Parts: sequence; structure tokens; C-alpha cells
Amino acid sequence: MTGAILRLHGSWDTDASRAWCLELPELVAAAPPAAVVYRARNTLVRLDGPTGPVVVKAFGKGKPWRLHLNTSKAAESWDHAVRVLRVGLSTPEPRAAVAASGTGGFFVCDWVEGCRSVWDLHDGTLAAEHLPRLAEYVARMHELGVHHRDLTPGNVLLREAGKEFEHVLIDLNRMQFGPVSLTVGLAALAKLECHGALCAPYAVARGVEVAKARRIYNRLTLIERTTRAFKNATRPLRRKVGL
Repeated sequence: MTGAILRLHGSWDTDASRAWCLELPELVAAAPPAAVVYRARNTLVRLDGPTGPVVVKAFGKGKPWRLHLNTSKAAESWDHAVRVLRVGLSTPEPRAAVAASGTGGFFVCDWVEGCRSVWDLHDGTLAAEHLPRLAEYVARMHELGVHHRDLTPGNVLLREAGKEFEHVLIDLNRMQFGPVSLTVGLAALAKLECHGALCAPYAVARGVEVAKARRIYNRLTLIERTTRAFKNATRPLRRKVGL
């Protein structure tokens, strides 16, 4: 799997694009600081791809069982993006998934210009009037059988579309597809951290009694906050041991 191209967009099926994909380890390593969008266990960089600006997600060291099974987070991200687009939701167009020895590989998708994120709703930078639309979007996503298991404020982008925003899902390697129960849906909603403002419109959009949804949501929010605090406290140790 070293240096193998696992998935490739039809528009990139050229010798030049394939060569560019195989150079991704060097291109990401040489990216200037201004091109780095995020760097931790995984790294996100903005690069000039064969057909325009792209985001490359370089996954960190792969888990032993993934390496043994020859599975790749990059390939999963590609496959999930295709399924998200197929049901009519928005995500940046996937361009390539590339394997790299000892890592989760590289996932390449289009760079989406001019986006904000749910953090801007969370901290009040954007007006609260957009919150019900976000709740309805998450409800629609769940009704379509799409469950983003890491639905954090940074993983839903907001792209201007007239007076409203189009919601764009990113970071798709942790997803499930199939029926999404109310409890699972509300647990995902709690991760968006919008001070409980999403619960009522989400319940209405899914045809559920608001009071019932609120009781479940409040319990799940407490669990989410406790889990987040534990993860934050143990993150240095978990990164050190590769978890």
C-alpha cells in the first residue's frame, strides 16, 4: 500500500495528476506555515492541486489493526464523501485518496472558499436567527440516514447562499449510514455546543415531542461535557501512546 492511489476523481485520471498524488508526502512536508490549516495528530494543508486549490488531510500514524487489515482513513473519507453527495447533502468534492506506509494516508478534496463554521454561531459572531436552520439541517441529515460521529462546530461549514447559508460537512472519516435514532441524533446535536438552542427546532423537524427531546438532550449534554473534559485532560497522554 506504500504510495498507492486508492481513489481518484475522473478529472484527475491523468499522468500528471497521478504523479502529483504520489508526491503528497513531500508536498505536505514542504508546505509553508501559511498553507497549514490545522496541525495536530492529523494535518490539513491548502495546496494548489492539478485542477485548482485543494485541501489535503494527512492522517497520522495508522492504528495497528488498520495496517493489518489494509484499511485507510483516506479511502473511508472518500467513500463517505461520495455517499454524502449521493443523498443530496453538501461536502467538498473528493479528488483523491492515497495510501502512505505507516499512516492513514492522504485525502484530497476541493478547497471551499469563503466559508464560516458553526463556531461563529456558537460564540455569537453570526446572528442566532441562523440556529433553527442549522437544527433543521442536522435533522434532515439524520432523516436521510447520515450520522456524522464527530459533529463538532468545526466540522459543519457555512457557505453564503443569498441571505441564508448552505451547510457543508467536512472531516468525514468517522461516519455511519443507516437509520439514526432520536437518542443518537440528539447525542450528535449536543456536540455542536449551541447552548441548547438547537434541540427544539431539531425535535420539530423530526416530528418528535419537544419536551421528550429536551429531557433526552439535557442528559446527553451532561454526558458530552463530561466526556469532552476527560478527553481534554488525557489528550497529551493519548497522543503519546498513539490513541
